[in-house]
Amino acid sequence: LYGDMLALAEVGTLNGDEATATEYRDRAAALREAVDTYLWDDERAFFYDVVDWENPDHERLRDRLDVGFVPWKFGLASPEHAVALDQLLDPQGFAAPYGPTVTERRSPDFWRSADQGCCKWDGPSWPFSTS
Repeated sequence: LYGDMLALAEVGTLNGDEATATEYRDRAAALREAVDTYLWDDERAFFYDVVDWENPDHERLRDRLDVGFVPWKFGLASPEHAVALDQLLDPQGFAAPYGPTVTERRSPDFWRSADQGCCKWDGPSWPFSTS
């Protein structure tokens, strides 16, 4: 969504519509602040997901998930957040023989669904998010 807002701001600029450009730059800035406020956890030094069917209050989830690295893809993370990247090299974090896992390996939910015939999103890889 952040990337979309920046793109729409650029479209506004290219079309000479500064009102639209400003509106979407402002929306992107507000979203950036919300990501830092609601998803970053200072104590656990990571961006945590809040979306889960069993989490109606949108509390930060217990475990680190690979979506916690998405802020870097769009320039939302600051240098102070770089400590979270250590999890990519931690064998109990996301480090694995064939690339990063989806759920951190120390999680009790890591590969929990492996024996349930599920889609295995919580284990070694989920191509839609790890590629």
